[in-house]
Amino acid sequence: MESRIHIETIHIENFRSIRNITVNVSQMNVFVGLNDVGKSNILKALNLFFNGQTDHGKNFDFNRDFTMLFSRKSHRAKEIIIELQVFIPGNFKESGVYSWKKTWRRDGLYKQEILNDMGKPPSAKSKIPASLNRIKYRYVPAVKSSEYYKYLLSELYLTAAGTLSDPLVTATRDFAKVIQDYTEQIHDEVSEKIGIDSKLTIPRDMTEMFRVLIFMTSNSGKDKFIPLDMRGDGIQARHIPIVLKYLADKEQDKRSQGFVIAETIWGYEEPENGVELLRAFDVAESFHDYAKQIQIFVTTHSPAFYQQEKTADSKVFYVKNNTSGETSVSDTVVPYELLETMGLMPVVAPLIVEEKRKIERLNQIIKEHVLNDVDTLFVEGKTDKQLLEMAIESYSPSLHRMIKTGAFKIYTREDKGGCEAIVDWVLAWIHMGNRSKTMAIFDKDEAGIKAHDRLIENDIYKGKKSNGNRVCFIEPSDVIKDVLSRVNSYQYEIEHLLSFDCWEIMKNEKWIQERSDNELAKILEGHADKNRTNMDILQELVPEDIIRNTIILCEPKENSKDSIANMIKKAPEENKMEYLSGFQNMIKKIEEHFIE
Repeated sequence: MESRIHIETIHIENFRSIRNITVNVSQMNVFVGLNDVGKSNILKALNLFFNGQTDHGKNFDFNRDFTMLFSRKSHRAKEIIIELQVFIPGNFKESGVYSWKKTWRRDGLYKQEILNDMGKPPSAKSKIPASLNRIKYRYVPAVKSSEYYKYLLSELYLTAAGTLSDPLVTATRDFAKVIQDYTEQIHDEVSEKIGIDSKLTIPRDMTEMFRVLIFMTSNSGKDKFIPLDMRGDGIQARHIPIVLKYLADKEQDKRSQGFVIAETIWGYEEPENGVELLRAFDVAESFHDYAKQIQIFVTTHSPAFYQQEKTADSKVFYVKNNTSGETSVSDTVVPYELLETMGLMPVVAPLIVEEKRKIERLNQIIKEHVLNDVDTLFVEGKTDKQLLEMAIESYSPSLHRMIKTGAFKIYTREDKGGCEAIVDWVLAWIHMGNRSKTMAIFDKDEAGIKAHDRLIENDIYKGKKSNGNRVCFIEPSDVIKDVLSRVNSYQYEIEHLLSFDCWEIMKNEKWIQERSDNELAKILEGHADKNRTNMDILQELVPEDIIRNTIILCEPKENSKDSIANMIKKAPEENKMEYLSGFQNMIKKIEEHFIE
């Protein structure tokens, strides 16, 4: 913002609860603290400085606004002093930082002065005073009443009047003509009986007409429109910064037309009022975005604002008062002080922030992935998808037909697959509000078990699991069911469903590897015997060599899974069906979920 006029420092004396404070400010300024500590008095002091008002619509009243903390023993004059250090950019001949000071006494504004860093006023021809006096300070009170909305609409007219003048003149002339034609009898009778020419017409100042305008609102894609004042407070409140930004943009448009520069500053009380807690984070983000062009001062109780990631252009100020009620402001926000004074909110704030990050991650997943609202089976990787599609083609004409028509799909990502990705996809699916059925299938290995358990314990999933969303492990083949009856900790991947003939080929092609000792120990958990080796125990539990030496002791190499899938794909149909015969239980489970 070095190219625009902005405030660098605010100094306030003797205004309400403020005895004497100086605040070095930035572009986005957040004042946080308990109620009744004087946060809003900073914004109201700026409203007095720029608009001659304190609260919205209330003019300065010395008896009300002069501090009650002023020492009775003081011999100084009773004065309210507000002094701003204002940066004037290089496109002015006399650029630099200027002190702009105003003083009020009982009779109102007593004096004001604008001085550069040498203590001298701008030159007689300088545009600096005019530019400073054209700053638009827009104060938004904590309570957004219907009167405030009317005021906002009148400001909309006043700001846009220059651009609207030509079309409005034409429209109002036509409208006035219609009214005059309709009321011609009144005109004739007044002319006859009173002797004057009297016509109903439209006032030149359209301010009052704009005050009675209303926003008509509708949810996206719906034809029914509802007046904004009949919507919830949060929806109404979210219109305000958008309208204010429009007003600021229009003021800048005038600048390009040769007018004196008119910067906009916002003093915004509690933007989070009426807004859901998580939605407040969206509001805070929009304010930080607006602050790239508008200097903003907000008061808040919401972590959405004071827990925002700090930048060079934003500051958080902690406001409190001492035992005498005097307001103090610190830009060193001490976490334990916030915890102690702000109550429960700062305790839960990190949790809210974390939930917000999760939602942002889900939104990113939605952007990156094509999660169309059709029945979907989520699997860990591309070879899982290939094996299941081939098994469906061989053993389920109904599912195969659904895949061909686009009514059902098996979803994974070649570049970002894995069991953790499945968790994100399912949560993103629920977050989107999709209504089609889903099933997420995990390998029954260590990573798959952890991801499966994390998903089913997730609050988002638990709240929607009855809505056609199912999470499960790969359904075991009859052979694996028999193994599990003897070795209940047995872990397996989708390739372990393949037939022994297929495993023989995989062994000959060196596409498999022996499990590690640790993996074998996990499989035999609960059967350990210090007097016997794991192999002795395994041989007793699974005496069949063909089972023990393939699907129990071995696992597919990760870099060979493509080769395994391609080999099955190229096999004759009768061989393919034999290789995939162990998938029939899995296919039946999928059919039961997706085919009613």
